[in-house]
Amino acid sequence: MKKIQKRQTFYLSFFSKVVTGFIFFLVYSFALEQSVKDEIFTKETVEDAAPIKTNKTIKISLDADSPGYTISPYLFGCNLYYIGFTNNEYFNKANPGHDYVNNPAHDQLAVKYMKESGVTFFRIWLQNLFDIYSFGGSDNKAGDPICPSEGAQCNFTRADEFIEALNGLGIEISLMVSLYCPEWLSTKRDRPDGKGDKFWNNHRSPPKDNQKWAQIIAGLVKHYNYEKKFDIKNWEIGNEPDGERTEYWINGSFDEFVEYFKVVAKTLRSVYPAIQLSGPTTAGTDHMTYKGSGKNWLESFLNECGTYLDICSFNKYSTGDISTKIIQVKSYLQNNHLEKMPIYIPEHNILTNSKEPQTNFFNTVSIVKRYKCYMENGILRAAFFGWDAKIHGMLDLQTYEARPAYHCFRMFAALGNFKNGRVISNYCANTNITVASCSHQDNMGFSVVIGSEEDTDTMKVELFFKNQNGNYELTSYQYTPQNNIKKLKVQMINLNDLIRLSFPGKSISLFIFRKK
Repeated sequence: MKKIQKRQTFYLSFFSKVVTGFIFFLVYSFALEQSVKDEIFTKETVEDAAPIKTNKTIKISLDADSPGYTISPYLFGCNLYYIGFTNNEYFNKANPGHDYVNNPAHDQLAVKYMKESGVTFFRIWLQNLFDIYSFGGSDNKAGDPICPSEGAQCNFTRADEFIEALNGLGIEISLMVSLYCPEWLSTKRDRPDGKGDKFWNNHRSPPKDNQKWAQIIAGLVKHYNYEKKFDIKNWEIGNEPDGERTEYWINGSFDEFVEYFKVVAKTLRSVYPAIQLSGPTTAGTDHMTYKGSGKNWLESFLNECGTYLDICSFNKYSTGDISTKIIQVKSYLQNNHLEKMPIYIPEHNILTNSKEPQTNFFNTVSIVKRYKCYMENGILRAAFFGWDAKIHGMLDLQTYEARPAYHCFRMFAALGNFKNGRVISNYCANTNITVASCSHQDNMGFSVVIGSEEDTDTMKVELFFKNQNGNYELTSYQYTPQNNIKKLKVQMINLNDLIRLSFPGKSISLFIFRKK
């Protein structure tokens, strides 16, 4: 019996030691492993190593039967600033002797970009169309070919050549006329902030005589729409005349602008009854008529001049969706019994104080957000600012190479069949993904643009078309910060199936479905 008890005691002691040792081993191993992990983590943090990226799957549903606006082809306009008949100080520093940048009558690279972009119209400031001065300021002014003195004849040679070349490419122009007033007719006011050279200020001051100024513009309308038969549809009166800085209606009041607009509108319509007048192109939607007045500038203008106007216009710089501003303007129109009046956004881009915006991928994705907003709110016209602006342009002025914004614009305007298509609703819960979608004008297909800001290697998408079936040919295009637009292999799919797609986490993708 004692032997049995000794044996049991031995076994219990032995088992206890084994268990204790095993637990010690586990604890030691875990501590050792953790210390290694901590060491690696600390080392990576010190060296600022890139985080390990993971793949994500998102779900997008589309309802092709949902009612939506028809997408105006005039959404895909662009501001053209530098035409370069004389000296372009920015471009020619890097490309001496290239005096005709952006003029398709001479510049074949401009022809290539313009044709491939799908741009439908260029918004052009009158003084730039005629190249009144080169862009180095008053010291380099090239004279005034429009109306250098009272009663003088306009020299149309350069401007006619340029418009003819654009028309040959199927591109229209929208002419913004209000930043030009000849020096002999100008009130020659100074800006409230004391900035701007004399030449700039004189051209942007209100005229001494509104009727004389209107007759100058009427002469242009007669030449372009009767003599040359260019049929310039949209003539824009005003450019940011509101606000306290008033850089473009220098020291001019709200009441002065109302009187000016009425005189000009009456004169131009008497010359060309089919003219389409847009205005007043305010700097946003929130300025007051006078400081402390409590009256909104744009709404008050519509109350005074709405019957003289065909299209209501306002500029807006934003990083994305501006639906609330559009709804605000629609309410102004409705309050003045103008609810059927279309809306034009002559300048849109990200905020102007951003640095190097069009080389930043986030800002390029914001273009997808804006076009989604414009399409879903039924905007008639919009013009990206700009084709060639120093920082905000689609093209780099120094190298004349396409920036990311150009490729994004091209997906909508040239490749995607969005023109005259119909907006279809879509839903995606991921806030880092922006989806713009439409059915094609011929009802034979659909297009989907997806802008992704996800910091992942690959985005996997499950795309579902509600109440749709049939075989479709899928053509895909992708743009990433590392390359130009890349066309992927065409594949056949059935819309009744769950469609699985993939694209890089930071990318803009276009998917075109065409019925077979």
